[in-house]
Amino acid sequence: MTAGFMVPHEANVARRQHKTGGHRLIVDWEHHSLDVFRRKDARLVLISTLTESDTLTTPLLTGFSCPIAELFAGIPLSKPQK
Repeated sequence: MTAGFMVPHEANVARRQHKTGGHRLIVDWEHHSLDVFRRKDARLVLISTLTESDTLTTPLLTGFSCPIAELFAGIPLSKPQK
């Protein structure tokens, strides 16, 4: 599994990196979420968005699990813009 961690403004870069194959994980630390992209044909396709109530797992790493809430422990949520 190939995973890259990036902030939201780098999402367009991730979509253009389809030639590298694998998965991409885009972390949105301001909103405490994680977008999971998978390569399909020649594009990266969003397959799920995980939030703090979810747990990240992968069949490629037997027994691996990471509660999303733990990734953001101590990081305040961004306040909505008015």
